[in-house]
Amino acid sequence: MEVISYLKYPDKKFDRFPPENELGTFFFEIDSDELPLINDIRVGIRGFILMKCDNTLILNSQLYGWVDALWITLLEIVEKLIKFGYGSKLIGSINKRIIVESLSENALCLTVTANQEITHRAFIPSQEEFIHAVIDGSSLFFGRIKEQLRTDSYDDVIQFINCLKGNVKNFSPVEKYYHYPQSNLKVNDLLYNYSADWMKMFDKEREYLESIITEPGVVIQHIGSTTMQAVSSRPIVDILIGTQTSLSAEMVYDDLKHDYFSTEDFPGPMPLFYLTKATPKEVYYNVFITTINSSFWESVLNFRDLINSNDQLAKQFNEMKISASNISYAEYQKQKNQFITSILKHNG
Repeated sequence: MEVISYLKYPDKKFDRFPPENELGTFFFEIDSDELPLINDIRVGIRGFILMKCDNTLILNSQLYGWVDALWITLLEIVEKLIKFGYGSKLIGSINKRIIVESLSENALCLTVTANQEITHRAFIPSQEEFIHAVIDGSSLFFGRIKEQLRTDSYDDVIQFINCLKGNVKNFSPVEKYYHYPQSNLKVNDLLYNYSADWMKMFDKEREYLESIITEPGVVIQHIGSTTMQAVSSRPIVDILIGTQTSLSAEMVYDDLKHDYFSTEDFPGPMPLFYLTKATPKEVYYNVFITTINSSFWESVLNFRDLINSNDQLAKQFNEMKISASNISYAEYQKQKNQFITSILKHNG
């Protein structure tokens, strides 16, 4: 896999990003003799990363910006990828997001989004090759910058890289991140019968959440139809995060915003925050953040427990979902919300 860090000449300016055939006028490679032109870092170093696998372009100049920050972003993604098979990071300075997801024990998919729309997608045949490309490329970049500027500004990053090098010595490829339900469980175009994978997916995602949430006193619950063995469901796992205060909820949201998409498109009473984990337009997880014992917290947990403890209610709920989903998605959402409201009203 070919990886090259390109740095912008400090004295070159452009109003629009130059075309590919003019890049050599404005950029030079990190290991070229022109590195001494970089004599301070101030905010950071402008540039981009070129990454290619055979003839597949994985990263290119579309992520032009602070190239040192981009390398740190890729390292943080790799750290998550090694453990979970999924890593995501929002690049706030250019309002783009990188998502890297395991598709199998070999392949990866790298997606770049802007405003929740895909701007670039590449398939990578080897998890291990991508991980080593990021570690080796960043090691060269920060090592050369440290040597050139005689700075200790990146010592923490170099230590992080060395830690990752140790972690990948005994690396085993990570299984496919998201297990889409088997076709024999399909009820119609929208719904699937219960799958034991739902609970496994929740357990895995709870571990992911716990690894990035810094706020204490947080409770994570599995909610929605994927908790209900007698009820068909859309293949999306719903997760409820409860916090002690609304300020704590904001802190949890800040922890999650790099890994999850924020949205307000929720067909019902809103929690404090609603996020999704996805590679657009496929949604894998819904994550709701609210305060413990709030009305939203109580209603979703009460409904889950009512359905799971009452076979007759579960049967009615399942029949309603299947009937409504055969009409349209809008009708499905409408009837589902009406059913939930009615059950909670009569069992409150």
